[in-house]
Amino acid sequence: MPDASFDLVVSTLALMDGADLSSTMHGAYRLLKPGGALAFSIIHPCHITPGLRWERDGTDNATGLVVDRCHERTPFTERGRFGDRPAAMQEERSPRTLAD
Repeated sequence: MPDASFDLVVSTLALMDGADLSSTMHGAYRLLKPGGALAFSIIHPCHITPGLRWERDGTDNATGLVVDRCHERTPFTERGRFGDRPAAMQEERSPRTLAD
């Protein structure tokens, strides 16, 4: 795409996963016309952590969601922990904080 081609660049639920946020943001800026805008949505970083897990009672019923290690920036592999996703499903995550 040519530089300064768009009034608006939109990213939906993607910026929290990419390994190189700086290059992505530079690319979006390059595409924007002067005065253009970037609109984005992300999942709150506390929901993408290596320490996120279900707390369970003695009969294996979920009693709460534990949010832990939410300020770590070390990449990790998430392995099908939620809902009915297959156990083999894996996603590489490069976590960030809200400040990032």
